[in-house]
Amino acid sequence: MEPLSISDARKNLSSLVQALNSDNLEPVRINVRGKTVAVLLSSEEYERMRRQILDQEIDEIFTEFHDANAALTSK
Repeated sequence: MEPLSISDARKNLSSLVQALNSDNLEPVRINVRGKTVAVLLSSEEYERMRRQILDQEIDEIFTEFHDANAALTSK
């Protein structure tokens, strides 16, 4: 979907939210003066993205722990 102006997004917010949750609509970029200032996405997509970020952070923590543990045990 093409980016929407903030006024168009405001006018169509109800239908956009409904479409995001029922039609698997791509996230909608909202522009002000031609610049994207916000993105509207379904709560399902938001949660998927949050889980992905959290999984990456957990992997990094375990990698750091593993590396630190390996360094300590090799002494």
